[in-house]
Amino acid sequence: MTESVEDELRLGEKALFFQISVINKAIQRLLERRLKSELDANLSVSHADILMYLNLYQRATVTELREFLGVTKSTMTVLLKKLEDLNYVYREVDEVDKRKTWIFLTTPLQPRLGKARKVGEEVSEQVLRDLNKDEKKELARLLAKVKQGLSGIE
Repeated sequence: MTESVEDELRLGEKALFFQISVINKAIQRLLERRLKSELDANLSVSHADILMYLNLYQRATVTELREFLGVTKSTMTVLLKKLEDLNYVYREVDEVDKRKTWIFLTTPLQPRLGKARKVGEEVSEQVLRDLNKDEKKELARLLAKVKQGLSGIE
């Protein structure tokens, strides 16, 4: 990303989604490097996303996690298998609906999630360092609006 802000603005709306994609990939690579170096070399950003989701919601089904990450069943199976092998998550069959399996965080992992969250916050600060407080609020507002526009689109 060596283009200047002016070059990016000249591209305008026609390259907006390309710019979002480039930003997303750069942030993913940065997060992955930081997570591997500071938390666990076995974790990818997708693994960290699963752990943070479970930390926030306490539990989730495989389908909920798959939809959240936007991955296939087979990819989710591989991601969860690795987290289970690392003893980060465990599965429990729903008592009422035996067809449903819940994914939970293991207790020993809880303290490490604070470190993962800190890595995410530091990366966020680095990425957004050139924006002032009002620009960050406006960016958050616009991204929320874009995300809302995605709902219902398949």
